[in-house]
Amino acid sequence: MSWLIAAVLFQKTEHIIRPDLASRVREAMALSKPNVVHTNLVLVLADSPEDAHRKAIELGPAGDQSYENPDGKCVTFRFRGLHNLNVIHDELEHGAELIYSENTDWDESAIRQWVTPKEELGIFFPITPSTGPDYRSRDVVEDFTKDFRISGLTTVLRQTRDCEVGSNPRMELGQMEGSCGSLLLCLLRFLGNYIHAHTLPVHGVVCYAARFMTEWSSGSWRSKPATQQPLYASEADLVRTTSQLASLPPLVTSWEIEALKSQLAEAAQGKRFLLQGGDCAEQFDECTADTITNKLKILLQMSLVLVQGSQKPVIRVGRFAGQYAKPRSEDLETRDGATLPSYRGDLVNRTGFTQPERAPDPQLLLRAYERSALTLNFIRALVKGGFADLHHPEYWDLDFAQHSPLAGEYHNIARRVVDALQFMENVVSVRAGEMEWVDFFTSHEGLHLVYEEAQTRRVPRREVWYNLSTHFPWIGMRTADPQGAHVEYFRGIANPIGIKVGPGMAPDVLIGLLAILHPGDEPGRLTLIHRFGHNRIAELLPPLIEAVRSTGKTVLWCCDPMHGNTRNTAGGIKTRHFDDILSELEQAFAIHRACGSYLGGVHFELTGEDVTECLGGARNLNDSDLKRAYRSEVDPRLNYEQSLEMAMLIARMMRQANSTVPA
Repeated sequence: MSWLIAAVLFQKTEHIIRPDLASRVREAMALSKPNVVHTNLVLVLADSPEDAHRKAIELGPAGDQSYENPDGKCVTFRFRGLHNLNVIHDELEHGAELIYSENTDWDESAIRQWVTPKEELGIFFPITPSTGPDYRSRDVVEDFTKDFRISGLTTVLRQTRDCEVGSNPRMELGQMEGSCGSLLLCLLRFLGNYIHAHTLPVHGVVCYAARFMTEWSSGSWRSKPATQQPLYASEADLVRTTSQLASLPPLVTSWEIEALKSQLAEAAQGKRFLLQGGDCAEQFDECTADTITNKLKILLQMSLVLVQGSQKPVIRVGRFAGQYAKPRSEDLETRDGATLPSYRGDLVNRTGFTQPERAPDPQLLLRAYERSALTLNFIRALVKGGFADLHHPEYWDLDFAQHSPLAGEYHNIARRVVDALQFMENVVSVRAGEMEWVDFFTSHEGLHLVYEEAQTRRVPRREVWYNLSTHFPWIGMRTADPQGAHVEYFRGIANPIGIKVGPGMAPDVLIGLLAILHPGDEPGRLTLIHRFGHNRIAELLPPLIEAVRSTGKTVLWCCDPMHGNTRNTAGGIKTRHFDDILSELEQAFAIHRACGSYLGGVHFELTGEDVTECLGGARNLNDSDLKRAYRSEVDPRLNYEQSLEMAMLIARMMRQANSTVPA
């Protein structure tokens, strides 16, 4: 996705520079003529702003030279300096905009004067002999290609997506014209008569004239390549269903979304801490009172433990009320010689392994909306009606603690939380459960774009668009392509959003995503949820922290210690080990601290039920225990005891870190 091109713009008026194109300034001095100033638009690959500046400065003198033109005049090119240096993350493809300028206070006559009739456009003018330097000279072109180590434009267009170096050492102008698309050719001819392209064996893009996004709409993602999308048998049925979905009331409100964004902004500044957790994938048949209550209970208890450990307010965000779709590594699944579409979550199809059950069904979009609405309604009722009354001992099931050497510390943490709740009640003379002091927000992976689009709306008195199916959607690791449909959709919504960041995320790609999704550095807008695995986080996280720092933008860093630590048992059961999860968390806190960054949140796949899907923990679950209560259809989750124990260990880490901070 990184493009390199250098273009020479010829200007023969003395010392006049085109500021809207200038990236590099060069004087061409003919001894018998006034100075001619060339403004070159040059794109450079680099890893940081300092690296970009160094390489841009090095490119300038490389082109200094003198030669004799066909009229016998001596012409000297001398590099004079940089006019501007900016960042580009766009691809040089049909429709890509390299130049952008803005003019204000134009009246109608100025606009009419600015528009050029077709017959007067420079591209339709024949090339006429010039009395100045002959820039079409074969010798001059070949000298320039040697100096600038030119690669063929065709090679550049094909290979720079993977940051490979082109192989063609030189290219003549006629060859270049034959390989360019018509739009690019028009642009290049406008810029000048001589063009050359560079490729360098480094990562990242650091220089260009301007970036201008195309107009966004809730459906503009359809013009981009969309992955992880199911194929429906009837497009007409899908359209009818999504039209009905779009007519239904929103699940959340814009003011709730803005409240969450404000809290996430404070978390990015180190003033709050984010707890995000819930099912890997919700299922329709688990939309029950007990399941929702237990999920809410464990998240609330974990948050209170984290408040005690961090001494900061905790933002509670559930992976619920919409987490009904899941990405899959393979589109098809084979069992006993039969091949059917993979299960993609209850939003798309069903778990049973028959053709009718695995066929994507548009009606499930409506069922997902209904289950999400029911879940949200019950959560709001629980929070408002006194569910937060957690100072009763029976709410704190610590039987697991007896199996841990930290049993005494676990009981002390729970006692401190209960004492704090009771103290608050005594001070204000109101039971904790009677106060509306608990905020809960919803989140899900914004995977199935037709579903997300149907609930995307512009609300009254706000000039922005919101995804009103959830407070906090995120982009998964498989769909974080800067040129893909998901990124296109997410760039236009005003919700706070997350991006899953994993081993396949190169620093330059992350920088590009920030340019697209976080262009204005809006507080609370972007959360980066990293997931590397305990054995790779030390290698892969620091370069990404530095890449984000180089942009000057503020993000909220959050650790997902689940997805990078998935393994299979000898019997083929997908699981995770408690110790691996804890190890990644411990390293994440240490790495951010060492890099001068702040880990402001954690992200878990968990449940409030007594399942046996993850190994380890205080009870030291082993492979044989998994068969007792393994219920997940997709990924393994921490159970109630493991989740609470994990929260207590995080609180312990935070408390120890706080005790080492100088006063």
